Amino acid sequence: MRDSEIYMKVRDFVVANRLLDGTHRVITGFSGGADSVCLLFILKALQKEEDLPDFSLVAMHIHHGIRGDEADRDAAFAKDFCKKLDIDYIENHIDVPAAAKETGESEEMAGRRLRYEMFRKAACEGTRIATAHHKNDSAETVLMNIARGTGLSGLAGIKCRTRDLIRPLLCLTRKEIEHFVYENELDFVTDSTNAQNIYTRNFVRNEIVPLFEQRLNPAFTDHIEGLSGIARRADEYFKAMARNMYRECRDEKSGVFVPDSILKENAGEENRILREYLYILCFTNTAGTAADLTAERIDTLDDLKMTGKLIELPHKVRVLRKNNGIFFLRPENDVFVGDTENSCDPDSEKETELFNESICKKLEAGETVEIDAHIVKLSMSIVKNYGKSENSYYTKYFDYDKMKGSVCLRKRKAGDFIVVTKDGGKRKLKSELIDRKIPAEDRDSIPVLARGSECLWAVGVRQGMSVLVGRLSKRILCIEVR
Repeated sequence: MRDSEIYMKVRDFVVANRLLDGTHRVITGFSGGADSVCLLFILKALQKEEDLPDFSLVAMHIHHGIRGDEADRDAAFAKDFCKKLDIDYIENHIDVPAAAKETGESEEMAGRRLRYEMFRKAACEGTRIATAHHKNDSAETVLMNIARGTGLSGLAGIKCRTRDLIRPLLCLTRKEIEHFVYENELDFVTDSTNAQNIYTRNFVRNEIVPLFEQRLNPAFTDHIEGLSGIARRADEYFKAMARNMYRECRDEKSGVFVPDSILKENAGEENRILREYLYILCFTNTAGTAADLTAERIDTLDDLKMTGKLIELPHKVRVLRKNNGIFFLRPENDVFVGDTENSCDPDSEKETELFNESICKKLEAGETVEIDAHIVKLSMSIVKNYGKSENSYYTKYFDYDKMKGSVCLRKRKAGDFIVVTKDGGKRKLKSELIDRKIPAEDRDSIPVLARGSECLWAVGVRQGMSVLVGRLSKRILCIEVR
């Protein structure tokens, strides 16, 4: 291999960011372009590194149903390239124009969505999906985010790892990739549409970035990546702070309540960014997405002072000022009903969060996590196999990927329900407890694993069916209560 300096740069980046830890299989998107050729060639070399995990390598080429003969040429090249390097090859065909027409997306967005769907269909436990994003891609993303309006998250650019996605070439510029491919005499194909500014990213890549590099600073891309690193660290810090604040909020069936106590603790202009991150988290957990929540909309939440005042947010989320806090109402709720003051009382029963970032990291690293909650003690671990436990009432197995998120341990509350059929049929938790002859005086002491108002497990009584281990489950979570 020539230009081992660039290879070692990627290798050190992979090790430092633990991109291959716990991996036994890597699926890489392989278009046949210079970037993906560089990635595949380097991944092939990394397989021989003794201090890295032993992983198999699969190249996936996706024919988008665009560019006619040229796309056929790319597919043929990709297949032949993999054959020469003795790399397993998968080819998928998708009709991007038809998909975009059906959903109303742009072809660019539809193609991206369908690509990742293909990747994940081929993935299994221990699989990483590698893409050939590099520094220039991240810089382009930052510029587009700035133009559209963004906060720290948008300045953070592209991350080197997002769950099962890894991007080993984010330490390289496009010029370094082209140099590496040239030095190693690697063939590649060129997408003719890359030179056309019909897509926003192409315009930024072909016109905007070169202008900055020529007129302002040749190292523009490196400096943007430096800024992104700072923004990434700050963004993660504020998100962690917001998650801590969120523990004092109440996630109800009808929405999320933010008590005035937590807002007063973080009052003042110096804490404004903390409140903003909390509002974004509440909106995301209410709407199911953070999309379309602009800075102007966030500002209105701080000005919500008058009891009974209601404001509208995107995705049909409404926020109501109550006399002891603000209430994010879920879209499916048409009216405010019930004793929301009492159900959202910040002094009511506390909850223990089960899947924060620290806990998830430990579980995914193979550790057993012990939690001393306010109700019971429990242990959690990801296991390879499972069977009927001797203490099956207090040891249950779950699909880990369905459990991750805002799951907490608490006592039951009004409005709780449990999924009792495979097709999602629900019934009130209260009815389930009555049918199982649980005495009324004992019902409020039963520990409940809950996500919002959904009971995932009434400990010692019944496990909900929405999170059961199934044929397609990739990771099995064992929870033991004692």
